[in-house]
Amino acid sequence: MRTSRAIDRKDGSKKNGSAAEPAILPDRPVQAAGAVPPV
Repeated sequence: MRTSRAIDRKDGSKKNGSAAEPAILPDRPVQAAGAVPPV
């Protein structure tokens, strides 16, 4: 589940550019806690 979400974020980061790249780093820890409840 985490890998799937991480991949989706990576795809979106490419579209956003460098703005999303740095956002993914902090998103990683947040995903584990934010992606668990919705799942």
